[in-house]
Amino acid sequence: EISLVSVSESRMVIRVTDYLDDNIFNSDLTLNMKKPEGFGNVIIKQGDATLTHKDIDGVLSFNVTTDGGDIIIEKE
Repeated sequence: EISLVSVSESRMVIRVTDYLDDNIFNSDLTLNMKKPEGFGNVIIKQGDATLTHKDIDGVLSFNVTTDGGDIIIEKE
């Protein structure tokens, strides 16, 4: 489940959750999403980690950990 937690002019927060046993289902998931309008370069974080991402024609691609905390996408 992907939820939009909040959005502002410079920041978007999303959450990825599931109801599966994290001891068994613990692989990262790749998200592909359209970059928020007005965002140029971005920094993507989950918890304390800065996530590596690709930006191809305004589509962001990055790996997240399900149930790993909020994912923050901020203008750089």
